[in-house]
Amino acid sequence: MKGDVTVNFGRGQILEFQARCDASNVRAPAAAQQWLEKTYTEMGCEPVRLSGKVLLLDRVLAIAIAAGYEGLRDNPELAEAFACNTVLAIGHPRVTIDVPGLTVGY
Repeated sequence: MKGDVTVNFGRGQILEFQARCDASNVRAPAAAQQWLEKTYTEMGCEPVRLSGKVLLLDRVLAIAIAAGYEGLRDNPELAEAFACNTVLAIGHPRVTIDVPGLTVGY
């Protein structure tokens, strides 16, 4: 599966990633969700919603916030893993993350 992920950090800081993900394994979406959950925990992410609930899209957003513009720009390995696992977990080939707006669209 080929995927495009755009992360808008505001103030003209926009990153675009093209990921080639192996979606041939039927467990790929579940593995991607596990990667997002593990990375969310490892990065010490906090819930982005006042309710405290952490849904899939909230994890994606929180990881983008925790990594930051420089973190994703300067770490291509993390950026590739983030983009690929985001696309596989969400199940859409195009994902847009708007950090200032706290939204994830596809």
